[in-house]
Amino acid sequence: MKRKLILIFLVGVLLSASAFATGINVFFNDGAIKNKDGNSLSDGTYHPYASKLQFFYNSLPAPDTAGTRLPVDVATEYTHIGGQHKYQKSSLNGGTLYVRTWNGNIAQQGSYYGKASNSPSSGTTLPKDWVISSLLCDYKADVPYAPTIGSINESLQRSGDDLELTLVIPVLYSESGPDGKREITGRSLRITFPDNSVETRAGASITLSNTPAGTYKFVPIATNWFGQTEGQEVTYATLGLSGGGTVGPITYNLVSGINAISILHDVPFVVDTSTPASVSNIGELVTAINSKAGDNVVTAVGILTDNAIQGAYVTYDQAGNPVFTPSAGFADGGNTALARGMSLQISVTANVTVTFNQQ
Repeated sequence: MKRKLILIFLVGVLLSASAFATGINVFFNDGAIKNKDGNSLSDGTYHPYASKLQFFYNSLPAPDTAGTRLPVDVATEYTHIGGQHKYQKSSLNGGTLYVRTWNGNIAQQGSYYGKASNSPSSGTTLPKDWVISSLLCDYKADVPYAPTIGSINESLQRSGDDLELTLVIPVLYSESGPDGKREITGRSLRITFPDNSVETRAGASITLSNTPAGTYKFVPIATNWFGQTEGQEVTYATLGLSGGGTVGPITYNLVSGINAISILHDVPFVVDTSTPASVSNIGELVTAINSKAGDNVVTAVGILTDNAIQGAYVTYDQAGNPVFTPSAGFADGGNTALARGMSLQISVTANVTVTFNQQ
């Protein structure tokens, strides 16, 4: 009888221990940590819990600081077996576990990092198994890419016996680019009003209520831990009490590398080549820019939506005609239609200045 009671007690203890288990088991497959191009990095750089592998609990420090990692006892909480690096954190009860990996010096501008997160088990559930089969270090610790101005909305609203003019100006940003992703902490807009007063307002969409009619200048700004980047200035002329605005000539100074531009004219629009070129699709735009440069300088083009990009690499056949190698969502290549309000990334190999104007 005594032996039976002891057995029942031990079974109860085991059931209680499993019933109240918490935490998370993090499994990294061999070669799971990769550079931005998808090539596996050396496991020895990260395991067992080397400095370039970071666990954080409930908050992820900014990438310009190393932060204080969650401690891991590699003698009792780490093992490598069956092609997996296992980290067992049974002490975590709910919340969020963040993982960050570095390719390059930790928290240094120009380095690349990857990040992921998951929620440890809490209460009476068993520890969660989190298998990381691929973690790209595809974020770059650097200043943002250039933001763009989206399609500006102009409206009139009656207030008593008066009409009040309202402008809504979106500031668009895509963290994706061929040099890796770049996070931001905020967006803002520098506004030059018709009376030449200047004001900067924060936000992804700026509303100017009861604002005067006239000509405005807008400069989009993206900010993060490493600095800020200004996009191309856009001039916008309201139609006052008629509703709807017009956009005057916009000049883009494209520099060698990646450039962000916006299509703010009705399509088709005109590019200032030697014989003004009418442009209505991606192929015509590439040809017009090359014509202005006097050479085939465009190497890639992308269409941006908020935090996403679809695009194509551009090469040239023997006759000098552009050939587009598209990504998903860009199947029409050079025939992809342009539209007012569209934001683009244009990569060029030489500086070139182009001006867009209404046809």
